[in-house]
Amino acid sequence: MRSTFEEARARGINGCLAEGDLLLLLEYILNLEELILRDYQNMSQAQFQASISSTAANPVVITPTSGSAAFSVGQAQSFTLGAISGGVPPYSPSVDASSPNPLPAGLTLGVDSNNNLNVAGTTQTAFAAESVTIDVNDSTSGQAQSQAEIASNAAAVSAAKLGTTTSGVSPAAAAQLGTTISGVSPAAVKAAQQQKLADAATAATKKY
Repeated sequence: MRSTFEEARARGINGCLAEGDLLLLLEYILNLEELILRDYQNMSQAQFQASISSTAANPVVITPTSGSAAFSVGQAQSFTLGAISGGVPPYSPSVDASSPNPLPAGLTLGVDSNNNLNVAGTTQTAFAAESVTIDVNDSTSGQAQSQAEIASNAAAVSAAKLGTTTSGVSPAAAAQLGTTISGVSPAAVKAAQQQKLADAATAATKKY
């Protein structure tokens, strides 16, 4: 058997007025705030369940296109890592907290107008391929995860330019350093200089 409160709620204010039940009408009015709160909570729960069902039926998916990006030092570039679908846009990418590596300095993640997951920017140093775990969330907290391999290669320098200044460092200075200058080792600089001297000597011998 329903309580007076439940009976008033079931009939509503119009039902109470139509039946002339003043006690139920009074009960309804006295508990109106609680009735509204209950209805709101029931509605919110239904919407929440509908949202969960929708997310489960249409999850966020990342379809890898290349899954890798090879940047060149000092060059602004952009690479597409995958196509995002499902869920409820807009999408928001980020590096997962458990990623084996952070996103390299100078690079950012983004999603373009075609819902492609991109990594773009400019690297300042060379490094071997690093694995980065990327999360993509939609507007309902649905999530997908993908792995990307990101590398940065030293800018190529032609042999013809080895006899001139490399990144503001003269060949003579570079030859005295123990590290690589812009991807060109001191040994390569010295070898290029020796080859130029040999070529000049050969040319002088032929001339005379």
